[in-house]
Amino acid sequence: MPKEVALYSFDYIWLNDGVICASSVQGKSGCAIAAEGKNGFSVIIGANAAVDKIFSKGQVWLRSHARVDGLIRYYGLPENSFTTKIQKNAVANREFNNDERLWPWRINVNSVEKTIAQRKLLVQSGIQVALQDGDTLETLKVESGGRIVLPVGRVVVNNLQLEPGSKIEFESPGMETTLQVNDNVIWRTEFERNAPLEAIAQGLRLAYYGSKKVFVEGEWAGFIYAPNAKIVLGQAGYKTVYGQVLANGITVHQKTKIFRVEYKPNKVQIFAMRREK
Repeated sequence: MPKEVALYSFDYIWLNDGVICASSVQGKSGCAIAAEGKNGFSVIIGANAAVDKIFSKGQVWLRSHARVDGLIRYYGLPENSFTTKIQKNAVANREFNNDERLWPWRINVNSVEKTIAQRKLLVQSGIQVALQDGDTLETLKVESGGRIVLPVGRVVVNNLQLEPGSKIEFESPGMETTLQVNDNVIWRTEFERNAPLEAIAQGLRLAYYGSKKVFVEGEWAGFIYAPNAKIVLGQAGYKTVYGQVLANGITVHQKTKIFRVEYKPNKVQIFAMRREK
């Protein structure tokens, strides 16, 4: 994932009305987004929405009062030369057309084989389960009032269902925690606030290898890696997103705030002590 980009899509990026994207939690400037789609409008910035930079292989549409504070950089030449579609009072300061072969990133998309797992885990209300590095589950369902603790390391789940009112806690917030999901994701959960969300975001990675559309209806802080799926953010009550997203199509619902937090897990500190003779 390019560290300077908040949203990276192999297809489209659609930001609905009022979406604001910031380059950091403290930063007031907008974020950068990148879309490789070539059909129709690859990037749509809704009314009163704002970003800093757009990198696109297709057409960009700025709706009423939308704002691009930095630049729009198209990559379509020599076949295509683009001009931004601008509605009433939208602002785009600069745009450039570039050779498509100069696209600045080459993203390696990994694939995984189907995980064979028999264990099904149901976490009911009032129950807390601490998962271990290397755990492999066919199904993980956490009901309202249930809680899971994610370890430093990797947990693999074929089918994940986190219901409203469930909680996720982290063994060490900010350390590398990968939740790999292969088939289905239902994400309606909340984070246990044992650390700031921006600290959680730099260490959590949801690696989804399926192709079904994912609605992130619960709280989100982390890196979503979903190269084959379409991701929808901010549809329900949670309108703040911390982290980065890589997907095959990204929709952000209205009035959502996105804070780019680079996926950069903390490292384990090892200290050597010398004993005097």
